[in-house]
Amino acid sequence: MKNHEDEFYAELDKKTLYKSCCTMQTMLFLFIGLLIVSIFGTIYCYREIKKINFSSKIITATFQDKNDFYDKLKILSGQEDFEITVTSAELTAITAEGISGKDFIIKNIQVIISNTGVDIFGTLTKPLSSQIKIETIPKVLNGKIDFEVSRFTAGSLAMPKFIKNEIASALNKAMDQNFDKLYKNYEVKNINLQDDKMIISGKLK
Repeated sequence: MKNHEDEFYAELDKKTLYKSCCTMQTMLFLFIGLLIVSIFGTIYCYREIKKINFSSKIITATFQDKNDFYDKLKILSGQEDFEITVTSAELTAITAEGISGKDFIIKNIQVIISNTGVDIFGTLTKPLSSQIKIETIPKVLNGKIDFEVSRFTAGSLAMPKFIKNEIASALNKAMDQNFDKLYKNYEVKNINLQDDKMIISGKLK
């Protein structure tokens, strides 16, 4: 015959088992809910990245545009002050090989200069395929042109700040390599943007 102590512990075991089942069910429902949210979130991001939410005018950059750009840098030798005008076609030509970083590759680049900034269009090929737009505002930093990325969009999805920073780093590295002949002897003092033109001026170091 059960005494009061046995009955007490039996009742306690029932309550503990009931609470344990409730806890497991709650965790299961929570896991399923998070899984569903994650799946739909991934599908949404993928669809947004695949959208083409912008268009650019087509610039057919040629080898002549590339040569014109480098010729402008060559004729500066020995001048005290300088001023050169770089066009959208020339910037497109010198970045035609693409821009790449540790985790991404951008091809088919088109550079559009306006009086408010420099927009760069292209095709992201790594880590996934998407049409992208990089909105930049060129500024002078330490005697060089710094393309500050204000917005980076893949499809219709705006990318977070840490991705913008990685894009900006790779973009400026590519541009520095092309402007290297200028930076060896001169420092940039001013950048003036006009429709389809970037006017760069500065002085001898």
